[in-house]
Amino acid sequence: MRLSFQRFLRPTSRIASGSLPSSLGALPVGLGRQGDLIVPTADNEAFWVGLELARAAQPITLRLSVELRSGDVLDALGAAPSSALTVPPTRHVGGFTHAGSGLRAFARGGGENIDGCVRLVFRAAILAVESEPFSTVVRLVDYAGFTAESGMAPPSPLDPDAGFQGWRLP
Repeated sequence: MRLSFQRFLRPTSRIASGSLPSSLGALPVGLGRQGDLIVPTADNEAFWVGLELARAAQPITLRLSVELRSGDVLDALGAAPSSALTVPPTRHVGGFTHAGSGLRAFARGGGENIDGCVRLVFRAAILAVESEPFSTVVRLVDYAGFTAESGMAPPSPLDPDAGFQGWRLP
Protein backbone atom coordinates (compact mmCIF):
# COMPACT_ATOMS: atom_id res chain seq x y z
CA MET A 1 0.00 0.00 0.00
CA ARG A 2 1.23 3.47 -0.86
CA LEU A 3 0.39 6.41 1.35
CA SER A 4 0.56 10.04 0.25
CA PHE A 5 0.11 13.06 2.47
CA GLN A 6 -1.68 15.77 0.50
CA ARG A 7 -1.33 19.15 2.12
CA PHE A 8 -3.75 22.05 2.27
CA LEU A 9 -4.18 25.24 4.30
CA ARG A 10 -5.10 24.26 7.86
CA PRO A 11 -8.74 25.12 8.50
CA THR A 12 -9.78 27.12 11.53
CA SER A 13 -12.77 24.84 12.07
CA ARG A 14 -13.91 21.32 11.22
CA ILE A 15 -13.88 19.89 7.70
CA ALA A 16 -17.29 19.44 6.09
CA SER A 17 -18.17 15.75 5.90
CA GLY A 18 -17.79 14.39 2.37
CA SER A 19 -15.72 17.40 1.34
CA LEU A 20 -12.05 16.88 0.61
CA PRO A 21 -9.91 20.03 0.35
CA SER A 22 -7.93 20.39 -2.87
CA SER A 23 -4.35 19.23 -2.50
CA LEU A 24 -1.66 21.89 -2.63
CA GLY A 25 0.98 19.22 -3.19
CA ALA A 26 2.25 16.05 -1.58
CA LEU A 27 4.45 16.27 1.51
CA PRO A 28 7.74 14.34 1.47
CA VAL A 29 8.17 11.28 3.67
CA GLY A 30 11.47 10.52 5.38
CA LEU A 31 12.91 7.93 7.74
CA GLY A 32 13.12 9.18 11.33
CA ARG A 33 15.69 8.38 14.00
CA GLN A 34 13.18 6.13 15.78
CA GLY A 35 12.85 3.93 12.65
CA ASP A 36 9.43 5.42 11.93
CA LEU A 37 8.34 7.47 8.95
CA ILE A 38 8.32 11.23 9.39
CA VAL A 39 6.27 13.85 7.55
CA PRO A 40 7.06 17.58 7.84
CA THR A 41 4.20 20.01 8.37
CA ALA A 42 4.20 23.72 9.10
CA ASP A 43 1.85 25.25 11.65
CA ASN A 44 -0.46 26.53 8.90
CA GLU A 45 -0.70 23.16 7.11
CA ALA A 46 -3.00 20.19 7.36
CA PHE A 47 -3.20 17.10 5.16
CA TRP A 48 -5.39 14.27 4.02
CA VAL A 49 -4.04 10.79 3.35
CA GLY A 50 -4.17 9.25 -0.13
CA LEU A 51 -4.38 5.43 -0.26
CA GLU A 52 -3.26 3.36 -3.23
CA LEU A 53 -2.54 -0.31 -3.85
CA ALA A 54 -0.41 -1.78 -6.62
CA ARG A 55 -2.53 -2.98 -9.56
CA ALA A 56 -2.29 -6.69 -8.72
CA ALA A 57 -2.55 -6.29 -4.96
CA GLN A 58 -5.29 -7.94 -2.92
CA PRO A 59 -7.74 -5.57 -1.18
CA ILE A 60 -6.81 -4.77 2.41
CA THR A 61 -8.60 -3.72 5.54
CA LEU A 62 -7.15 -0.59 7.12
CA ARG A 63 -7.40 0.75 10.65
CA LEU A 64 -5.97 4.12 11.63
CA SER A 65 -5.31 5.67 15.01
CA VAL A 66 -4.10 9.18 15.73
CA GLU A 67 -2.18 10.34 18.80
CA LEU A 68 -2.84 13.93 19.83
CA ARG A 69 -0.50 16.30 21.66
CA SER A 70 -2.79 15.92 24.67
CA GLY A 71 -1.74 12.22 24.82
CA ASP A 72 -5.17 10.96 23.72
CA VAL A 73 -5.10 8.15 21.15
CA LEU A 74 -8.19 8.07 18.96
CA ASP A 75 -9.63 5.73 16.37
CA ALA A 76 -9.37 8.07 13.38
CA LEU A 77 -12.11 6.27 11.46
CA GLY A 78 -14.89 6.36 14.04
CA ALA A 79 -15.86 5.64 17.60
CA ALA A 80 -16.27 1.87 17.25
CA PRO A 81 -13.23 -0.20 18.28
CA SER A 82 -13.45 -2.17 15.03
CA SER A 83 -13.70 0.80 12.65
CA ALA A 84 -11.95 -0.10 9.42
CA LEU A 85 -11.85 0.83 5.74
CA THR A 86 -11.46 -1.46 2.77
CA VAL A 87 -8.85 -0.34 0.22
CA PRO A 88 -9.96 -0.30 -2.53
CA PRO A 89 -12.60 1.14 -2.96
CA THR A 90 -11.60 3.75 -0.34
CA ARG A 91 -8.93 6.05 -1.78
CA HIS A 92 -8.37 8.61 0.97
CA VAL A 93 -8.83 9.50 4.63
CA GLY A 94 -9.81 13.15 4.94
CA GLY A 95 -9.27 13.58 8.67
CA PHE A 96 -10.30 12.05 11.98
CA THR A 97 -13.42 12.11 14.10
CA HIS A 98 -13.45 13.10 17.74
CA ALA A 99 -16.29 13.02 20.27
CA GLY A 100 -19.03 13.63 17.72
CA SER A 101 -17.54 17.02 16.85
CA GLY A 102 -17.23 16.36 13.14
CA LEU A 103 -14.20 15.70 10.98
CA ARG A 104 -10.94 17.28 12.13
CA ALA A 105 -7.98 17.85 9.85
CA PHE A 106 -4.74 15.95 10.35
CA ALA A 107 -2.43 18.79 11.46
CA ARG A 108 0.67 18.99 13.64
CA GLY A 109 0.16 22.59 14.68
CA GLY A 110 -2.53 23.08 17.28
CA GLY A 111 -5.04 25.83 16.76
CA GLU A 112 -7.81 27.07 18.99
CA ASN A 113 -10.21 24.41 17.70
CA ILE A 114 -7.77 21.71 16.64
CA ASP A 115 -5.63 19.62 18.95
CA GLY A 116 -2.39 18.92 17.11
CA CYS A 117 -1.50 15.42 15.93
CA VAL A 118 1.75 13.78 17.02
CA ARG A 119 1.62 10.51 15.08
CA LEU A 120 -0.60 8.30 12.95
CA VAL A 121 -0.54 4.51 13.16
CA PHE A 122 -1.78 2.60 10.10
CA ARG A 123 -2.68 -1.09 10.61
CA ALA A 124 -3.51 -3.15 7.55
CA ALA A 125 -4.26 -6.77 6.69
CA ILE A 126 -4.94 -8.56 3.40
CA LEU A 127 -8.62 -9.46 3.14
CA ALA A 128 -8.48 -12.55 0.93
CA VAL A 129 -6.04 -14.56 3.04
CA GLU A 130 -5.46 -15.04 6.72
CA SER A 131 -2.45 -12.85 7.30
CA GLU A 132 -0.72 -11.09 10.12
CA PRO A 133 -1.60 -7.39 10.18
CA PHE A 134 1.25 -5.03 9.43
CA SER A 135 1.60 -1.54 10.79
CA THR A 136 3.34 1.70 9.92
CA VAL A 137 3.94 4.62 12.27
CA VAL A 138 4.04 8.12 10.79
CA ARG A 139 5.29 10.89 13.08
CA LEU A 140 4.62 14.54 12.31
CA VAL A 141 7.54 16.94 12.69
CA ASP A 142 8.32 20.54 11.83
CA TYR A 143 10.45 21.38 8.80
CA ALA A 144 13.70 21.76 10.78
CA GLY A 145 13.14 18.45 12.58
CA PHE A 146 12.48 16.74 9.25
CA THR A 147 15.80 17.92 7.81
CA ALA A 148 17.73 17.08 10.99
CA GLU A 149 16.35 13.53 11.19
CA SER A 150 16.07 12.52 7.55
CA GLY A 151 18.83 14.58 5.91
CA MET A 152 16.27 15.56 3.27
CA ALA A 153 15.30 19.09 2.28
CA PRO A 154 11.99 20.32 3.65
CA PRO A 155 9.17 21.12 1.25
CA SER A 156 8.71 24.62 -0.12
CA PRO A 157 6.40 26.78 2.00
CA LEU A 158 2.72 26.17 1.38
CA ASP A 159 1.38 28.09 -1.63
CA PRO A 160 -2.42 28.50 -1.43
CA ASP A 161 -2.50 29.10 -5.21
CA ALA A 162 -0.67 25.84 -6.07
CA GLY A 163 -3.75 23.62 -6.09
CA PHE A 164 -5.59 22.24 -9.07
CA GLN A 165 -8.25 24.74 -10.12
CA GLY A 166 -10.33 22.42 -12.35
CA TRP A 167 -12.89 19.72 -11.67
CA ARG A 168 -12.12 16.78 -9.41
CA LEU A 169 -13.21 13.44 -10.87
CA PRO A 170 -15.06 10.97 -8.61
